[in-house]
Amino acid sequence: MRAFLITLCLTLTAVAHAREDVGYFEKRYQTKIEGVNPIESYSDPDEYYSEIAGRLGIPQAAFDAVAKAYGWTPSPTQQFQAIVRRNQQKWTVLVIHVSLDEKTGNPLKGKPATRFVQMNDDRTILYCGEKQPR
Repeated sequence: MRAFLITLCLTLTAVAHAREDVGYFEKRYQTKIEGVNPIESYSDPDEYYSEIAGRLGIPQAAFDAVAKAYGWTPSPTQQFQAIVRRNQQKWTVLVIHVSLDEKTGNPLKGKPATRFVQMNDDRTILYCGEKQPR
């Protein structure tokens, strides 16, 4: 029974990844994606999805969502960073709003503001807020 469950989990994981190979994203977004290796070549699947997300403009869509919802805008003293995750055919982006010192350009001390943005494959915003979406 244990061997069956392990085989089932591995099969389901392989099926999920096969569905979302580079070809899946090229077809879904109707664009050519270059420079992304097969998912197996990455030590962490999140690295793979981050590469794809960057080429599809997912972080920028999240930046636009927090700009609209919270008035955050990048400037020489304000910077956005993104951490992207992919789960259940949804993108979840942790947007980090970093304030920079005007003179040195280094991050100011203190906790940066963060917001979570979740969107589906057509970039429809499903959630934009302070707590991590479920």
